[in-house]
Amino acid sequence: MTEQNTSIELESVIEVTQAVCECLLGDFAEPRPPSESHAPPSEGELVAWVSITGAWSGDVKIRLSPELARRLAREILQIDPDSTDDAGVRDVAGEVANMIGGNLKALLPEPCRLSLPKVTKESPVVEGELTQAFSLGADTFEVSVKAAA
Repeated sequence: MTEQNTSIELESVIEVTQAVCECLLGDFAEPRPPSESHAPPSEGELVAWVSITGAWSGDVKIRLSPELARRLAREILQIDPDSTDDAGVRDVAGEVANMIGGNLKALLPEPCRLSLPKVTKESPVVEGELTQAFSLGADTFEVSVKAAA
């Protein structure tokens, strides 16, 4: 991405996501083929996102299964699998979105601000999203970027 560019490129999404997964988990996030992006929502999936406003405005969103969200919470918080509660799972999903969004924000021209993360269950696919699916071990997840209209 060049300094004059005011968009987020797919290559940047891949690089940032892989770096965050490596840093948090010591695990490699493998990009999946484009045909696997925009998968239908899975039951109980979590969607975490941050908004970027300023010279570039839009959202950075992650979609992950409840199983992957719990795995991330266990590994990041280093807690017993049986003690992973919903609040901890939601916090970790939000933090992952925050880290990916913050690293992408750093590639954009200033000034840009990053919102606090928001976490919900299920979210529709939005037309015009730049989406990349990844596998993390046996699990898959998606990272999407959508510029504000």
